[in-house]
Amino acid sequence: MDWKDAVSLIEKEAPLVGGLLGGPAGAALGAGASGIIHLVASSLGCEPTQDAITATIAADPASALKLKELELTHSETFQKLLLQQTGMYLTDTQSARDRDSKFIEKGKTNWRADIMLFLITAGLVAICWLLVAKHIDGSTAAGGFLLAVGGAFLKDLSQAFNFEFGTTRESSDKTDMISKLPALNCK
Repeated sequence: MDWKDAVSLIEKEAPLVGGLLGGPAGAALGAGASGIIHLVASSLGCEPTQDAITATIAADPASALKLKELELTHSETFQKLLLQQTGMYLTDTQSARDRDSKFIEKGKTNWRADIMLFLITAGLVAICWLLVAKHIDGSTAAGGFLLAVGGAFLKDLSQAFNFEFGTTRESSDKTDMISKLPALNCK
């Protein structure tokens, strides 16, 4: 059992609480997330563990109502925590950009960032070359490994572009919202 399972169950009934616990929010809050987990467990009447929370939500139909009540009761506090999390995210991004600006003001180059970007790009080219020129099948262990590493490199390259040209946080928020929409029953 993983916390992601418990968070996704909580998020279905109390999106604000689930949002605070899931993804970067839970990591950013650190001890604050632990406090929220204790609040959730207390409202459900169970131990503050992922197994207990998941089992209680699955077994008790009234748990949905309890989670919604928890969210309504503490909504102002949860909203403040979300704003705090967003502020930390923006401060972190601005700090990294300020550091880069200081390099430029001093007439220096941020070689570390340039080298990292070059290595990621070279790695992607090498992976593509290996897959195509060496006819490595993606369904083999070696091919699967190369695809996984290539996916990680693409994510890193995407983050580098987002840093340089502006973040696409709104885009990722939309993607997250779309993934939570119910499936269409097209026949």
